[in-house]
Amino acid sequence: MHRNYFTLYHAAGELRSRLVGGYLFEVYSQKKNELTIAFITNDRNHLQLVVTTANPRLGLCVREGLNRKKRNSAGLMPEIYEQEVLDFRMDTADRIIHVILESGYKLELRLFTGRTNVVLLNDEKKISSFKEHIATPPSQFRPDVLKTLEKLACNEEVFCRELRANGSDTTIKRLQALLPGFDRFLVRTLLQRAGNPDDHPTLHIEFRKLFFELIEPHPTLIIDDKEEPFLSILETPEKKGKSFETVLEALSFYCSRTWQFLGATGDIGDLKQALLEAQKKAQSMIRGASSEELESAIEHSTTMGHLLMSNIGNQSRKPTSIQVTNLFDSESETVTIQLKPELSIHQNAERYFTKAAKTRGKIAAMQHRKTEGQRIAACCELLLEKAATLKTPSDLRNFNETYTRELREAGIKSRKSKNGKSFPFRTVALPSGATLFLGKNAANNDLLTFSFAKPHDIWLHARGSSGSHGILRGSCMQNRTDIQRAAEIVAFHSAARHSTMVPVMYTEKKYVRKSGSRLPGQVRLDREEVILVTPSCI
Repeated sequence: MHRNYFTLYHAAGELRSRLVGGYLFEVYSQKKNELTIAFITNDRNHLQLVVTTANPRLGLCVREGLNRKKRNSAGLMPEIYEQEVLDFRMDTADRIIHVILESGYKLELRLFTGRTNVVLLNDEKKISSFKEHIATPPSQFRPDVLKTLEKLACNEEVFCRELRANGSDTTIKRLQALLPGFDRFLVRTLLQRAGNPDDHPTLHIEFRKLFFELIEPHPTLIIDDKEEPFLSILETPEKKGKSFETVLEALSFYCSRTWQFLGATGDIGDLKQALLEAQKKAQSMIRGASSEELESAIEHSTTMGHLLMSNIGNQSRKPTSIQVTNLFDSESETVTIQLKPELSIHQNAERYFTKAAKTRGKIAAMQHRKTEGQRIAACCELLLEKAATLKTPSDLRNFNETYTRELREAGIKSRKSKNGKSFPFRTVALPSGATLFLGKNAANNDLLTFSFAKPHDIWLHARGSSGSHGILRGSCMQNRTDIQRAAEIVAFHSAARHSTMVPVMYTEKKYVRKSGSRLPGQVRLDREEVILVTPSCI
């Protein structure tokens, strides 16, 4: 439901309370199909609104603080920089958020599934847009979503009459035409709750309940180890999930979890492709190990050597060839043997025997290659069969741990960093592109903090509890969203993981020093900040 009208409606309301009276700071893009709109809120804090296009699984999320990179970042729409935000509201008829700025400027966040775009207007005339090729259907002739649904929810007679009057073939199509803002998920949920789609009074009762649930949201991130994350604002007591106080917080966590899921999906695809290539190489090794021609060459060279030895008394002067009787083939009277004139008959015979011996060595190497190819092919076939069931990041981690030896035998290298070095730490990729490294034990914590970390990396640790050191790379101290995500994960990898709230210390690594004791993992901080978080592995 991350792109549903009601989810966006509540997100816009929460943003309105923070942004009206503040300023639009800048607009930029530093990832393909991702636009960041940076605001200064009315309480003078930095907040980033991130819009993702061309990906139905993602849409809108927020990040606290600043996170613009110095390189590979393009500023857009400079005419609205430092403009005051006069209003921030949801469109009454469609999934469009209007950001009203001073001097007649307006940003439209058009959050449609396949045609998401951000458009800048001045006096209702288009000036520029993030995606130039995307057109938007007009919404001025569409019904007001909330007023229409409220009217139907409060009047059973009108609801049943309008439902019967609709000429669509199926109940699903009639409900989609009757209920603006209801997508397929909401229509299916309504029909599931009602039970009988032809019982219109019961259908109205369930619609009324569902409508008021949508007006009073219960944002929940539904987490299933076997499926991708799903965001819902409905009451979902029967499903395992993580509840949030605000829709914006739920959207941010949903995007974080979805990025992890998509990253794992890409890694799974890369793994399968590597296995297919290894299998293809192994099959090529098997096909190329045919030794029939070489065995024939061995027999020929050995025969020529024996025939020359039987004619060793023939001492012709530097002959280039010699004709001898073929003692091994009664049907052939004579055979011509090519010689090197500078060598004697005996030496030429030795040359043929040596050639046969080398060919036997080639055959042995080919047989070894064939055996190796068969082993690798069988290993790849097993791994491909197991990899076909992989869906989630945990599936991939378990697969790599379970089949480490088989992957090594198949020639599949472990995932490495950009400079080609594999990390001996746990790694977590954050949605912003930053990476969190976690120590595995006290000695590994020392290695992470004092050998691997750089001076401006962010160091994190649960305060007053033993646990993993965390190193956040690719972010900055002003990016509160990244720090909070990293702190939640660090708290989860500490002895306080079962606590409701955990204080986590963070500072730049240059302020971290070894303590007076020589115990591994113990440090002293010259400067620190503390954030209270709920431990989370997502």
